[in-house]
This record gives sequence, structure tokens and C-alpha cells, in this order.
Amino acid sequence: MFRTKPALQLMCFLALGMTIGCTQIPDRGDVRADGIDKYLGRDPGGAMAGGLGVAPVTIAEGARLKLENEVDPTETVDTDMFQAEIVAWANKTSLFKQCTLLKKEEEGQSFDDVAWATGSDVILETTITAIRPRFKDHHWSWIPNWVNLVMLTIPAWWVATENYELEVEVELRLRLLDQAQSQLVTTAKTVVEGRFDEWERGFRWLGLGMVFSPGMNTADNWTKISKKLFPAAAGKLSQQMVQTLESEFRPVTKEKSYDKAKKRTLAIVVGIGSYKDSNNFQPNPEATKGAKEVAKELTAKYGKRYVKTLFDSQATRKRLEETVDTFLRNKARAGDNIILYISTRTVMFGGSPVAVMYDSTTDKGLMPVGIFGSILEGIPGDKALMIETNYPAKTKKDLNVLFKPLFNKKITVMSATRPGSDQATTGFGMGLFSYHMANGLKGKGDLNRDGQIDFDEVGVYVDEKVQSDSGLRGDLQKPFVVIQN
Repeated sequence: MFRTKPALQLMCFLALGMTIGCTQIPDRGDVRADGIDKYLGRDPGGAMAGGLGVAPVTIAEGARLKLENEVDPTETVDTDMFQAEIVAWANKTSLFKQCTLLKKEEEGQSFDDVAWATGSDVILETTITAIRPRFKDHHWSWIPNWVNLVMLTIPAWWVATENYELEVEVELRLRLLDQAQSQLVTTAKTVVEGRFDEWERGFRWLGLGMVFSPGMNTADNWTKISKKLFPAAAGKLSQQMVQTLESEFRPVTKEKSYDKAKKRTLAIVVGIGSYKDSNNFQPNPEATKGAKEVAKELTAKYGKRYVKTLFDSQATRKRLEETVDTFLRNKARAGDNIILYISTRTVMFGGSPVAVMYDSTTDKGLMPVGIFGSILEGIPGDKALMIETNYPAKTKKDLNVLFKPLFNKKITVMSATRPGSDQATTGFGMGLFSYHMANGLKGKGDLNRDGQIDFDEVGVYVDEKVQSDSGLRGDLQKPFVVIQN
């Protein structure tokens, strides 16, 4: 378990007839925190939802003051090793479904960027707040070594040993991805002990310093002692940290306030105002402008990484399906709001309305409105299809029937119009549906003023505003809104 120099073992044997009293410095694999064994090898099904990203360990400026003789903590602490040790123990104990070491690979990256790329929902920030090396006591073997020195017999003075301990204290902050406010702030600390001879802690006058220890320890001595004990402290502290997270963070994840805080909105916004087949599908610049306005407000409210856009030539059926797979299917979590917003033309095909994509022809690339249920199937979260379009006046089925595949999959539907009801003319350069949807996302749709906009709230807001605004213009436009809870 401990490191003992072979040459010193021989010297110890010659001087004392035994190996006791030699150097014993624990490494990070030599220690176990109390109670850690019950967490090892357990069923990962009990892990907390999502992934944990471990940010690099930092050292508080005040940590320097905890070291004697103003020893620089950066000379003592291996933060990279400590970070890797935390990740290793979090994975061993199945604390989260996954635990990832966050490391910047590109200039300008943030650790939130890395966490997003690695699927980490929660970020652990660790700050070392105190490092305290302490002299503990002399090991009894120093007495016969003094006898050896006085009688000028076997010069085994270097076998004389002292016991030191290192206390390390950290502050832990757990926050959700892209949120500054911490969900949990707590502390953890540990103490490890090691036995040193003068070769290990710094040469000090043939053992004479032992009489006056620890007073004769210099800054270099304290640095060497702390540096040699830190790996064991990091290993033990990492174990205590995951137990702390288990006991203190798991209850937090069961609170309603945490569910509210972790709820995200992921959106794909599609706007098609021009078509490859311009002979059969007339351009409609308002469709693209309205979608861009919605995307702008979604991005302002939720962040750029949570909104993907496909405008005009980007908006092919293949590209849309790929974006759903690589973005929504990969990033969505239970409890999230999932939005697929499409602003395009709708035409009749086989007696039913179909959405026209950029590369659609009269017989290929068209998307029946019911197919969006299959595209969104299997994605966790509360899903909504929002479609800004005009339906042909004559349809064999009403929208309740056309959208039944979505309703069966618990997908909310908000449509700008119903069959036979045209979109009202506006002076906004976009449809009323997109205009009021953008305003609703700005905050006007937060009807209960709780800081969050849910589908039922935005649905009620948009439905009322579109009807009242269009009525004032003389052409009543009635949206189709069915909320699935």
C-alpha cells in the first residue's frame, strides 16, 4: 500500500532489526472514505437523472493563508489529477447516469459548451478553500536512531521518522447547464496522514530537527509534505464528495423548484418563403420573416444552443428529419418543452393537406401534417407542433382527424388557421400567428406570471390575440389549438 524505498528498508533492518519506522506515504488508491463501499457496484438504475459534468478544480485565493510560511498552493495541488479522481469515483458509485470530465478543446469555449456537447445536465464546480499540513507526532523509532548517532555506530539517522497529516477542504457548487444560480452549495473536507523521513520531507541536519519539530520545517519542507500527501487527500476527498452529493443533492432533485429550474425549451424553427419548384409553389416571404421572428424570441429567451433554424433552401424534408434526430432526439430530457415550428404553404395531395418543403415537387417531398407525429415519436418531453399555414378550402377530413396521429402521441397542436379560413392580412410583414407567437414568447404569454411560458398559456394567448386582431381588420382568423397535457 505505501511506498518504502528498498535501500531504506535495508537500513531500517540493520538499525532496528525491523522495518517499522520507515517512510509510509499513502497514494490516492490507498485510502477509503468511511461508508464508500456501500456505493460501489450498485445498480446504476438508482442514478440521478441526466449527466454530471465536472469542471476543473480551482483554488481560492484564501487557501494560501491556510498553509504555513505562505506556501503557494499551486505548487502543492495537482488540480487535473483531482478533477479526474472526482470523475472516476462519481462513475464508480453510479451517482449520475454518466459523469464527464469537462475540458476545453477550443479557444473561446466555455465549460457550458463542453457540458452541452457531452450531454451533461448538471455542472459540478469545486473550489479548494483550505489546505492545512500539520505536524502530528514523532514516531517512536527516532529514539534508537539517536542512540546510533551518539555512539557513532550504524549511521541510520535517516530512518528517524515523523508523522504529518494534511487537511483539505473544498466548496462544492452544483448548477444546471447554462444557469448561473447554484442548486446546491456545500462543503466537504478530509484528513490523511503519512510518515516521513528526512529524505521525503527535506534534509534537516541529520535528524536534529526532530527534537524541535515542527519548528524547523521551512516553506520547502511544508511544500514537499503537502505535495506528497495531496494525492491521497484527493482520492479520499473525492469519495466523500460523491457521498455528500448523494445525501444533499438527491433530495434537491426531488423538489418542485428543481423540476421547474431544470425544465428547458428546445425548438426547431422552419420558415419557407421560397421554393425550388417556384412554378408550382409561389414565394411567400412573410413565411420566412415570421419564422425568423419566432426563432429570435426563442433564442433570446432560452439561448442559442436550444434553437435550431432551417430557412428556405435549408428546409428540406431530409434536413428536417436529420435535425430532429441529431438535436431533439439527442438532447431532449423528460420534462422539457419540445417545439417544432413550421411556417410554409400547404397544398392538397390525395385529398389531404400536406406541408410543402423547399425541395418539394407536386408528387415528392411533401409532408402530410399527420406525419409529424412519427417524426417526434420517442422524443422525451412535452411536444408541440406549431404550424403557420393556409389550408386548402376543401378537405376530406377536418383537423381533428388529420392531427389525430399527433394527439395519439400526446403532441400539442397549434395551427394558424382551420380549413376554409384564410390568414388575415396584416401590416407586420408576417402572419398574425407568428407575430403573436413571438410576442407571447417575449413574456406576454406568461398568463399566470410565474416566469415560465407553458403550452396551455401560449395557446390561449395566441388564439385570443389572433382572433381579436383579425376581427378588427375585418377578416376573422380562427386558429386551431389543442393542448395535450
